[in-house]
Amino acid sequence: MSEVKTRIIHLEGGQQRQEAQNTGTLAVVYDQPLEPESFRNLFIRNYKTIRRKCTRFSQPGLAIFAVDAYTGEFVGSLCVAAKVDRANSAIIGRHGMTDLYLDGDSSLSLRHLAIVLWPLSNGCEVRFRIVDLRTRVAFQDEHSRRFESMVAEGPIFVRCGSYVLFFLITGDRIAWPDAAKDGWACIPERVYLEAGEAEPDRWQRKRSIRESRHSDSHSSSYDVEEARSAITLVHSAPGPVRARTRLVTAGEEPLGTLRITAESGMQKLIIGPRAAHGGILLGRYSRCDVDGSKILINESISRVHVLIMEIDEHLYAIDTASTHGTWIRTESREVRLIRLSARQELTMGEGLAHLLWYPR
Repeated sequence: MSEVKTRIIHLEGGQQRQEAQNTGTLAVVYDQPLEPESFRNLFIRNYKTIRRKCTRFSQPGLAIFAVDAYTGEFVGSLCVAAKVDRANSAIIGRHGMTDLYLDGDSSLSLRHLAIVLWPLSNGCEVRFRIVDLRTRVAFQDEHSRRFESMVAEGPIFVRCGSYVLFFLITGDRIAWPDAAKDGWACIPERVYLEAGEAEPDRWQRKRSIRESRHSDSHSSSYDVEEARSAITLVHSAPGPVRARTRLVTAGEEPLGTLRITAESGMQKLIIGPRAAHGGILLGRYSRCDVDGSKILINESISRVHVLIMEIDEHLYAIDTASTHGTWIRTESREVRLIRLSARQELTMGEGLAHLLWYPR
C-alpha cells in the first residue's frame, strides 16, 4: 500500500532551495513604484495550475499558491493535509529549510510566515491560521492592511512582499469548474471581522476594531449566520510576543512555565493564555526575544527557531524551519510540530538548548 502524501511542494521559476544563501533581509526601494496586478487577474491567469493541483490533492487541507504580484508568474505551491486529532504546520520564507521557499524578494524574512492547521474532527471544516513571525513587512489583506495574524475556515488571499498568496481549501468534496472566470466566481466572499492592523513594536499603531467586507455587491448589510456557507469569515489576532520572563497579563492565571537551559545559563518563562494564543518566538535573533537572547546565542540555534503557540486549547512547539532542527531528547527524533506535555523535554539545534514544559 502506497504512503499517502500529506505535504506536497512544487517550486517554479528556477528556484533551488539547495542553493539558498540564507542571507539577511534587505529593504528594497524602487525609484518608480510598480503597480501589482489585482488578485482576480492573478487568480484567473494561473487558474489552470491552481485547478490541477487542488484537484490532485484530494485530502482535506490547504493548498497555498505563490504568484509574483508584478509579473503574474506562478512561482510555487504547497499542499498541506489537515490531520485527524493532530495539528499541522508549514513555514514560508527565503530560508532553504522552509516548506514554501520564495527567493525572489530580499525584503522577505528568511522565516516569514507560519501556517497552522487545526486538528480535523468529524464534521469540522478545515480551519487554519497565518502567523507573521515578527517580520519587518508582515503581510497584507485585499485592502492593503497589514496583519500580524489571521484565522479563517475558507479561501483567503494575502500579499506578502512582492508575492500574492492564495490559500484554498482542498478535499474530495470540492469541485473546480473548467473555466477560470467560473472558478473565480466560486470563491466565497471574504468578510473581515475585528480587522485591527498589525502593530509590531516598530509600527506603534493604535489598534482599532472594525469590520469590513470584500464584495462586488453594493449591498450594505448582511446576516452572518445565513451567509456563513457562502463566505469566508476572517478573524484577526495578535501575533507572537517577545519572550519576556513573565508573559502573564493582569487578571490571568498562568498556564505553566517553560524552562530554557543552554550552555550559557537557564531561564524560566511564565506563560499566560494571551501570550500562548499570540505565540512566543524563541531563537537568537532580536525579533524573537529580549531576555532569552542572553542564553540563546549559539550559532547553531537558528535566528528564529521555535514558535510556542496554543492550538485548539493545547500548547504546541512548532519548529520554524530551523537549520539544525528541534528534537525530542529521549527519542532522538526530529519534530516539526509537537503538542507539549508535562515535563517533556525538547532540544534546539544540536543539543545546545533544552526546553522543558511544566504545566500549572
